[in-house]
Amino acid sequence: MNIELAVILSFTALLVLMLRYKVHAFLSILIACLILGILGLEDPMSTFNSIQKGLGGTLGFVGVIVGLGSFLGAVLQHTGGIELIANRLIQTFGIKRSPIALLIAGLIISIPVFFDVAFILLIPLIKYLSNQNNGMLLRFALPFLIGISIAHAFIPPTPGPVAVADLLQVSVGAVIFWGILVAVPTALITFSIANRFLVFQSTFELNQVSFEPSHDASQKLSPNAWAVFVVIFLPLFLMILGAFSEGLFGSGTLARIVEGLGHPFIALTLANILAYPLLAKPGGFSKTEVNEFSSASLKPVGIILLVTGIGGAFKQLLIDTGIGASLAEKVSSYGFSVIVLAFVLAAIVRLLQGSTTVAMITSAGLIAPMVNVSSPVEGAMIVLAVASGSLIFSHFNDSGFWLVSRYLNLTEKETVRSWSLMTLTLSVVSFGLILILWQLFV
Repeated sequence: MNIELAVILSFTALLVLMLRYKVHAFLSILIACLILGILGLEDPMSTFNSIQKGLGGTLGFVGVIVGLGSFLGAVLQHTGGIELIANRLIQTFGIKRSPIALLIAGLIISIPVFFDVAFILLIPLIKYLSNQNNGMLLRFALPFLIGISIAHAFIPPTPGPVAVADLLQVSVGAVIFWGILVAVPTALITFSIANRFLVFQSTFELNQVSFEPSHDASQKLSPNAWAVFVVIFLPLFLMILGAFSEGLFGSGTLARIVEGLGHPFIALTLANILAYPLLAKPGGFSKTEVNEFSSASLKPVGIILLVTGIGGAFKQLLIDTGIGASLAEKVSSYGFSVIVLAFVLAAIVRLLQGSTTVAMITSAGLIAPMVNVSSPVEGAMIVLAVASGSLIFSHFNDSGFWLVSRYLNLTEKETVRSWSLMTLTLSVVSFGLILILWQLFV
């Protein structure tokens, strides 16, 4: 059978299964892999070897990082580090300027903590600030949502950008560096736009709530602010330094040491080691308690890892069938820029099936065989273009849409008018900045 026809059939099956029959993303992509391999490979039985190779190779890297990141996020969550960051920033900026404090808090908190966890943890504080300032909940909620949304998509060790970096063979440290450079101005620009056009009083009359931290303040002590920031930013700093070690320190022993310390496995392991003496122990948590909530943090990770792994298998089959090279030639002949293609594919998949992470992994698997990264900057820009496309427009098929609607007491129309337009703004602004950086540095 024609290889291109096999790709069309497999991708059609993927979309039909996910959209029409609501089959889970993992099973849908697995079936698409089987169709592509059986119809596209000379030896159909080698399909299983390709799936095993792609899935195992991807999880061997991504699984460790996501696991370590989950452990770190769990310690920060249960020791009160998340609330401490938000409260300290609000104390620094003041109540009147608390929206910008919440924006910064969102950018920081969503690096080690999953989007939904960060939002649910801080919603009592957001409602409290709203009530202290005569309502207008969206004035305080949207800045925080802007921060956690852009950080979740752009800054590892969150699963999406880590998986895309691995599929495209790009340094995680480079993605962190350029991701921060794009995420911060994107957040600030979107904040200005949202504050002017997307903030309004919802039809639901807000109930008065008081802020209650998620940990038991009577029994556990809050950690020191400096300790929280060290645990969050140390691995990011090491990974960025490791990505640029050769340029900064040459090719000698020092450069090799810095590169080793900057490997995501080492950097995140060091952060987890420090988390116990700096956060858990001073807060009165025993090692048994830390082990319990760290283990619990892995439960939601399993699904993410399965989807990530099968995305790697899909990429491997595209390579093994030779369709990747063929598509690369056609894309080049038509004059399409790979960075535009990365954005468009991620946007299409996101609009069709709803999940940011699934959109990133699926689109990255499609473009990976077409990408021949010549520099860390080029690779990072392509990863960020995928992330930007995956934010395009959250609507009814996205669990995040309903999470925001439920916790902010918004109607569907109000959620589209605020949250959905906010994600669209994030996507458009970030991709505009990426294109500028692409022209300047690639």
